Amino acid sequence: MTRCAPTLFLALVLTLSGRATAGEPAAAAGDRVTASMTLTLPTDTAGKPRAVQLGDQVVATFEIQAPADAKVFPPSPPNFGAAFKRTSKKASITRSPERAGRATEVHSWTLLVVRVGPERLPRFEVTYRLADGTSGSVMTDLIRLRVRPRLANEQDPRLGGLPATVPVVTTHWALIWGLTLLGSALLAALLTLVGIYVYRNRIIALKPKEPPLPANRAALERLDALLNSELDPAARYAAVVDVLRWYLGERYGFDGLETTTVEMRRHLGGADLGDLSVHEISQVLEETDLVKFARMTPGDGEARSKAEMVRRAVEVTWKEPDPDDTEEDMVRLEPASVRERAVAGAVDFGIAFLAGGLTATTVWRLWGGEHAWIGLVVYGLLMLLRDLGLVTSPGKLAQALLVVTRDELQTPATAGQRVGRNVLLALPLGALIEALMLLYHPLHLRIGEVWSRTEVVRRPSESLRHDSAALDGPARGPRPAVAGGAG
Repeated sequence: MTRCAPTLFLALVLTLSGRATAGEPAAAAGDRVTASMTLTLPTDTAGKPRAVQLGDQVVATFEIQAPADAKVFPPSPPNFGAAFKRTSKKASITRSPERAGRATEVHSWTLLVVRVGPERLPRFEVTYRLADGTSGSVMTDLIRLRVRPRLANEQDPRLGGLPATVPVVTTHWALIWGLTLLGSALLAALLTLVGIYVYRNRIIALKPKEPPLPANRAALERLDALLNSELDPAARYAAVVDVLRWYLGERYGFDGLETTTVEMRRHLGGADLGDLSVHEISQVLEETDLVKFARMTPGDGEARSKAEMVRRAVEVTWKEPDPDDTEEDMVRLEPASVRERAVAGAVDFGIAFLAGGLTATTVWRLWGGEHAWIGLVVYGLLMLLRDLGLVTSPGKLAQALLVVTRDELQTPATAGQRVGRNVLLALPLGALIEALMLLYHPLHLRIGEVWSRTEVVRRPSESLRHDSAALDGPARGPRPAVAGGAG
């Protein structure tokens, strides 16, 4: 049995030959072809059929039994009336295997109930044509039903039971953005800390070393340490004289520890030794040579007396530098502390974050969460260009701070340097990375400041209109500093 569309000829034949309804042997083959229609009702939570309500979906099923070689023509598409709306354009068709020369074909339609009240599914005509050319039709039975509203009682309206929930798939942009930023922040912090740990030796090497002590103070501290040590007399004697050799070399400009006694006598020949003579120093050095090479053993008292002689030599020969003979050093502007920079940086970050957040919220409401990245762009631009406004960024301006070059002159940073130092801050998580670098860097410099060779200093106490003039050239003398904060 196959399906095909009825032709004009078949319609004419059916008109002439008459029709056979279900259960009526009007046609010769009427008892050999049957058609029925059933309506599958919705079920409650217990799986039992319930009354049809407005908005329910029901299934109308045509079941046609006919000889296997017959052709049947059910209505396609059938008109179920105004109370029912088809949810698809085509029926779901299944065909059972042939049994005893007969086959069963099932046509199912899913209907949406759209009207309340007593309704019915009309009788439908199913035409057929047998293999011997006999044609006819059968009718389905009429189905009556009552469609109830969603209100439990029309006279006393109360809400009825809710329909079954329908899964809805949507994109949760707030969750996506939140988890993305949180995960990226944790990853950025972890990578930054790992990088600081891996390169810690290089970072520590950048820390400026303490200026060396003057030669006289260093020599006197070494003598005090030797006198308080537990060395034997011979070792103490040799160490005390080595302090004298080192001091004389530093004082008069030669390597005293690698100079022989004869060479040292020659170096000191024209030097100003004050009340000390070259012969006196040579005698001490010659006696030390006997201790080192001739295995002479001095007593502890003799070693301590030599220490006092060396102390006297240091005090007699040392001469403090004359301030009038040295060029006055340029006084550098005082760098801002980490706490000060954090306060000003928080002000700049808050302004950029607020502007970016308002932009993202507005865009989200107008065009959806997938366009919220526009807020990140606004935030990045404000952070990138923050030092170009007025004299410096709002946070530094409020805390009386300046961005200057990291060199001897400390001149105002150029526009390129002001932008370059904030490149990393323009990224969504750059502020976190730069904050960690500022905290752990020995000079408290951010990565952007290392790139651009800039630093943040406290502004001199002069008024704002004199700041540029104060930084145009090397400043002489003390420049008072004003406490503040920066980023």
